Amino acid sequence: MSHLFQPEFNDLLRRVVTRALVDAPFRALALRDSQAAFVQVAGSPAPHGLIVRFREGEGLELVLGLPDFRPGDGPLSEADLDRVVGGGDWGDRSLGCISPHGS
Repeated sequence: MSHLFQPEFNDLLRRVVTRALVDAPFRALALRDSQAAFVQVAGSPAPHGLIVRFREGEGLELVLGLPDFRPGDGPLSEADLDRVVGGGDWGDRSLGCISPHGS
């Protein structure tokens, strides 16, 4: 999942969204087949294991798959709990603002 936090991926998303704002056939393609839209913009599909779906409307929706459940691992540590509730350190791994205007 580290590709989500790479500036190159954010730039790729920005390029797809920017084109979809002004090119109706490309917008229809992005809505129907995001991988094909990535290929048109970058020459290759989205990173392996990443599923991107575009939809009409504004806003960012991020859906992440959870690893398989592992019963019996015991309770979470305090550090794990802090990360779960948002107190963890994500370092410089930020999605940033994915804006069609590059800001």
